[in-house]
Amino acid sequence: MSLVMGPILGFRGRESDEWRVYAPWVAEGESPAFSWSTGGDPSNSPEPQSLKTLGGRAAYCVDWAVRMLEAEQEATYRPGEKLWTFAVPPKVARPRFAYASCNGFSDPKPSEKSTTRTSCGMTWPANTLTARTICF
Repeated sequence: MSLVMGPILGFRGRESDEWRVYAPWVAEGESPAFSWSTGGDPSNSPEPQSLKTLGGRAAYCVDWAVRMLEAEQEATYRPGEKLWTFAVPPKVARPRFAYASCNGFSDPKPSEKSTTRTSCGMTWPANTLTARTICF
């Protein structure tokens, strides 16, 4: 097994005090084992889901949730050998960075008339983000 592409960390949203994320990747051969932890404490790791196989390569994805604490924390995840990290904000804070792409508008003018924005399964009020905005 070796990773051919990824992982690409994605944000599914916040539900109560959980920071929901996912990570897809493509591997040559079988999927690598997946693990994640916060503060060095290993957590129950979900099994990678097979999305598509083509030739000797396969696409996999894992969805999981990190419990938010009073202070920012670092979460680590490992599909295979390499360790990756990301920050989980505290319960009372908003994310410091957001980026949206491919929300269906090639010209920003029609999108500015829309009442909502949708990207990657997330919807928000039109006056908060546009397809050309990077904020926080």
